[in-house]
Amino acid sequence: MKNKKTKSPLIITQNSKSSAILLDVSEYQAMVEKLEVIEDIQLAESQIRNNEIISHHEVENSFAKN
Repeated sequence: MKNKKTKSPLIITQNSKSSAILLDVSEYQAMVEKLEVIEDIQLAESQIRNNEIISHHEVENSFAKN
């Protein structure tokens, strides 16, 4: 749920300290999707650094076999 005036998530406090954040489900889902993309990019970068790659030709051949 967003604050209608500022459009930002609501920060819930306990004893005058931030303890939780309340946000709209669609906003949460968008954040999760972005995080998944970032994790996929990090995995791909790691695979490239470790030379764990296959050529375009090898990919084409693997699809042709199926």
